[in-house]
Amino acid sequence: MSNNRVYTVSGGSIDIVGGRGVSADFVLGTPQATGTLAWVQNTYASQYNHAVGCWEAFDGASKKRRMRGGHLLLYRCLIFAVVIVSFVLGGLSKQVKAYIAFPIVATVIYMSLTIWNWHVFRINGSLRHPHMIQVPARILPGWSNKFFRIPIYAQITDRQILGITHEVGTIIAQLIQQSHGETSLHIMAYTDSYLRKLKFPKETVLHFLIFIIVFIVAIGSVLSE
Repeated sequence: MSNNRVYTVSGGSIDIVGGRGVSADFVLGTPQATGTLAWVQNTYASQYNHAVGCWEAFDGASKKRRMRGGHLLLYRCLIFAVVIVSFVLGGLSKQVKAYIAFPIVATVIYMSLTIWNWHVFRINGSLRHPHMIQVPARILPGWSNKFFRIPIYAQITDRQILGITHEVGTIIAQLIQQSHGETSLHIMAYTDSYLRKLKFPKETVLHFLIFIIVFIVAIGSVLSE
């Protein structure tokens, strides 16, 4: 992971595109990185919740719900272990009935987590804020996203931010025009890797099916006695 670098304004041009083309009557000061380095756990819930936190970092953004289980329960290795133990104890429950409790409780927990996380994904809707701007990975080496606050000074100039494309420069100019006299612009630059955090976690479907099977096997072991 790279250090918290500041990306300076480089030569270029910005146009504001609306009903007609107009000049951008602003100078952009040196962008200041405002975020801090954070480690996001490698579970789909933690990755998604990171995206929720990024959304809520902008002033006036609506509150979003968060997924559950990302800190421990949704690591793939733990889920695999729980499934194996559930099948083993489900089989042994013919001799020791108390063993059936583990697979049943595990199924209830994981199916409840999956259903809740599906619900959160559905009701939260899009997590792509207007102040989030996609940039090539080479602009943010080692990062999936990064926050910047850009000072705005009123005078005519042609500048471009972050050494990125003309199209993104146009978005910056539009945001400036909509800032209504603000002295700085708060943005988040992100790459393709960040977008993966926003997608529906397909592995949840597999989790749901696996624990249905665990539950059926566990109940079948009890009924077969």
